[in-house]
Amino acid sequence: MHRGGVAANSRLREAILDACPKEGLKPFIPSRSYCTDNAAMIGAAAWRRFKHDGPSDLATGADPNLRIPE
Repeated sequence: MHRGGVAANSRLREAILDACPKEGLKPFIPSRSYCTDNAAMIGAAAWRRFKHDGPSDLATGADPNLRIPE
């Protein structure tokens, strides 16, 4: 399953729909209205972290494995 903004790419959608049956796979591609960028999710996660931990100093680096408290 492809999702996010990438899944809205017309050429990619066509390639997936063409390739999957050849590999015996059933493709699932959501409607373009569901293929949005993840910016809203990232913003919500950042807001939650800000509310929990307060602002970060400018020395804070990116952490691709950052856990969001539940």
